[in-house]
Amino acid sequence: MQPLARELLCALQVRMLHLRAPFEGQSILLFFKDPSMSKTRDELDGLSLPEIQAKFESMQKVTSVVTSAPKERELEADANGECDFPTGDKGEFELEEIDSANETRAAHFNRRAFIQGSTTIMTTVAVAGPLQSLMSRQARGDDGVIASPYGTPVPAADLETGLELLKLPPGFRYRSFGWTGDAMLDGNATPDKHDGMAVIGQYGPYAVLSRNHESGNGPAFAGGSIQYSPSAAGGCTTVLFNTWTGQFVTAFSALSGTIRNCAGGPTPWGTWLTCEETTGTSEDGAVRHGYIFDVGVFGSNAQPLRDMGRFSHEAVAVDPRTSQVYETEDAGDSSGFYCFTPRFPRFLGFGGKLQMAKVKGVDNFDFRTVPCDGREYEIEWVDIENPDPDLQGGEDSCFEQGYAKGAAQFRRLEGIWYGNGKYYIVSTNGGEDTPDSGSGEGIIFEYTPPRGFSGFPFGGEGRSRRRRRRRCGTLKVIYVSPAASVLENPDNIVVAPGGNGLLLCEDNSGGRFNDAERLIGLTLDGQAFTFAENNIDFSESGLGSYTRRGSGITFDGNEKQSEWAGATYSHNGEWMFVNIQTPGVTFAITGPWGAGPLGISRRGRFGRRGA
Repeated sequence: MQPLARELLCALQVRMLHLRAPFEGQSILLFFKDPSMSKTRDELDGLSLPEIQAKFESMQKVTSVVTSAPKERELEADANGECDFPTGDKGEFELEEIDSANETRAAHFNRRAFIQGSTTIMTTVAVAGPLQSLMSRQARGDDGVIASPYGTPVPAADLETGLELLKLPPGFRYRSFGWTGDAMLDGNATPDKHDGMAVIGQYGPYAVLSRNHESGNGPAFAGGSIQYSPSAAGGCTTVLFNTWTGQFVTAFSALSGTIRNCAGGPTPWGTWLTCEETTGTSEDGAVRHGYIFDVGVFGSNAQPLRDMGRFSHEAVAVDPRTSQVYETEDAGDSSGFYCFTPRFPRFLGFGGKLQMAKVKGVDNFDFRTVPCDGREYEIEWVDIENPDPDLQGGEDSCFEQGYAKGAAQFRRLEGIWYGNGKYYIVSTNGGEDTPDSGSGEGIIFEYTPPRGFSGFPFGGEGRSRRRRRRRCGTLKVIYVSPAASVLENPDNIVVAPGGNGLLLCEDNSGGRFNDAERLIGLTLDGQAFTFAENNIDFSESGLGSYTRRGSGITFDGNEKQSEWAGATYSHNGEWMFVNIQTPGVTFAITGPWGAGPLGISRRGRFGRRGA
C-alpha cells in the first residue's frame, strides 16, 4: 500500500482495516469509520477460508443503498443486503449493521451518514424506470433522431486550460485533468491511452475513480507489488476528485504491467475489475495476458483472476445480489457473452465457474445481425471447462469451447452496464450492413437475469430461496443503429443516474462519416441525440499546438476522431467523468442534467452543487 494514499484517506477521516487472507496472496480491503471494528483484524488472523467467510458474514452490512425512502419508515433487508425500496419519496436514511447472515433486520438510512462514508462499498444510483420503449419505437421502424434536449453542443472552454477542447450544450462546464505524461502523486508519469473508468468509492465530497490505460507491449509505467509484467505498458491509475469544489485532487498508480486494459466494471464492494483486451504474451512468451484483475482504491495485488477466463476481454458488470460477473468479449465475429459465478460471493480470487451464453433449445444462435423485433431469447449457460487455455500451445479458446457446446455468437461485444436489475450490452458493429458504411453500426442488447436464482455451483443456492420463479434469463435487442449519422460504432455504455436513458461513447475507429467522435444519448422511447463532441484539434488550422506545464509534452495533432471512453457518474449524479483516449485526458462535466434524460434533477441526490 502506498503511504501517500494512506495519508489521503486518513485526511478524509476514514479508518482502514486491511485483512490479508492466507490464500493465493488474496488481499481483502475493508473500510470502517467505527474504531471498534479494528479488533476484527486480530480475530481473522490465521483463520481458514471458511472461517474467514463466516466471520465476514457475521459483520456484513447492507450493500444495496438507494437514495430515496420515506422518513422513519422501516425497510426489510435480507442477509445479502437486498432491500425493496420505494422510489420517488424523499427523506432521511441511516445505516444499521446486519448482525447475522441468517437474520433479517430493519434498516434506516441517513443521507448525511452515507455521505460521511460509513463504508466504502460502492453505491450505484438507483435506476427509476424500464427501457422497453427503446425497443418498441425501433420495432415500428422509427429512426428516432431528435435534437438534443440540452441544446446544440457548442465549443466550450476548459476551466483548467482555457482551451475549447469539447463541444457541450449551453450551461455545461468541465475541467480536464490527468493528461498523458502528467506527474502523479507517486512520482510516476500518467500513462497514455485513457479508456474504461468508474467511480469505485465516495468519501464525503471525494469521488475515487479507477481509470484504465489501453497501452500494449512496452516498459511498465510503475514497479513494485502492483506490477504484473515488466514488459507491458498498460494498467490502471486511481484518480481523486472533489465533487463540491469541482477540482481534481490527485492521482496515483494502481496496476501496471498489463496489456490493453480496455474497459472493465465496478463492483458493489468498491473495487474495479479491469480487463485485458488481448490474448498475447510478454517477456518473450513467459507471461500470459488476457485476464481480469481486481483493483481497489489503493491498487491491486497484480494477480490475474484466471478462472474468469483468458480471452479478449472488454467489459464486465456485477450482479449485486449474487456477485456473478457478466463478461463481454471483443474478438470480431467470434465473440461470446460469459458469466462467472464465484465460489464465494465477493471473493473472486478464490475461484469459480465460467460459463458462456446459449439460446435455450437452439445451438449456435447468431446474434451478429439480429433485428430489433421485440423477440426475447431465453438464455441458458454452458460450462467452459478450461477457462485459462494455453492458446499459444494450441488449446481451444474459451469461445471455441463454448461454441462447440452450442453457445451463441456475437459481433464485437464491448460495453456492459448494470441498471434497474438489467444489463445493457453493446455490440459495436452489430446489425445489418448500412448503406453508408457497408457494416453494422451497433446493437444494444438488454439481458434480464433469472429472478430469485443465483446459480451458485458451490453450495450457495440457499441464498436465493425467496424467489425461484424463473431459472432462465432473457436477452433481447432494444436498439439497432439505423445509420452512422445517428450512432456510429458505440463502445462504452452507462445507464443515466435517473434511469431515463443511456449514454454511449462512440469509437468508430477512423472517423469515416462524422466530423468528430460523439457522446450519444438514447431516451426511453428510442430517440438518439448528440450530447457532446470531441473538439481536440491541436493542428495549425485548429487550436494550435499545446504544451503541458510540468511534463513539457507538446500536443500538435488533430484528435477529433479519437474515441470517447469510460463515461461514468459521481454517486450523486451531478458530475459525469469521461476520457478521450488520445492525447489521453480525463474530463469532469457538470451542468443542468435535469433538463434532459441524462440526469436526476438540477440538484443531485446528495451534497452541494459543484463549483
